Amino acid sequence: MMLKLSANQIDAIRNSELRAKLAEHMKSNQHLIQPLSELDQDSFDCLSDACIDVLGNQAPAIEEFHAEQDLGRYPVGIRGVPGAYFVFSADRDDLGVFSDLEEARSVLLLYYGEFIVAD
Repeated sequence: MMLKLSANQIDAIRNSELRAKLAEHMKSNQHLIQPLSELDQDSFDCLSDACIDVLGNQAPAIEEFHAEQDLGRYPVGIRGVPGAYFVFSADRDDLGVFSDLEEARSVLLLYYGEFIVAD
């Protein structure tokens, strides 16, 4: 997943239901409570990478649909936690990260809206 997180999105992830999963990825749980402004660049990068990994692999689905194009049906939707959402699609790059669910919905509809089919 090639996503980039803002400081607010990192905080949203580390304070969400994904916190325990994030702790499993971190060498030090101190990074889960320490203000981001106090982290050195290496620690910040490590935390950001762990947040991206946990978000991409563990975040719950918020909305799921099926889209259909020439190669058949595939799942699309939005995954994330409040303050950090991304648009996913099978066999395609993830889009986001968005702090606002409505923004994620707009991007989902922009890229996949015409291909979404009723189940």
